[in-house]
Amino acid sequence: MKTFQWKQGLFSRTVKFFLRDKEVGSLRQDAWGKITKSSIETDEITFKSKGIFKTNIEIINSKTSEILGSITSNTWGSELHIQLDKTYTFKRIHFWKGIWGLYSETKKIIEISGGIMKGKLISSTDNNTLVLSTFYIRQLQHQQAAAAGVA
Repeated sequence: MKTFQWKQGLFSRTVKFFLRDKEVGSLRQDAWGKITKSSIETDEITFKSKGIFKTNIEIINSKTSEILGSITSNTWGSELHIQLDKTYTFKRIHFWKGIWGLYSETKKIIEISGGIMKGKLISSTDNNTLVLSTFYIRQLQHQQAAAAGVA
């Protein structure tokens, strides 16, 4: 079981990940929001969004350019699916506390919580692609919520 802390500056496009107070990775979105580069330990993953509403995102190994899988969502974004070796489901656990989980079938393997600038992720998997995908989805949700608030 690993517990990551994450932090982001107020107007920063970079999220930093920490494990036992040591920085172990980051996630950085380009200026247009179409490509996000991320890393954790020795793994490097790129997320490339397609479409206006970012409902289809490719998960790419940054070192080899191999497409590993995808992230898809329903229109409202209330449930997202990560397709890698199998399908994982990302959904809300507790509405008022902002807690979300990633599930393999019915088993929760990752839980993420926090606000806009900091939070934590608890993982029972060593699959860094799933960990980075969960961080990416959470970041995407915060951006969509901010955009809806401005609109």
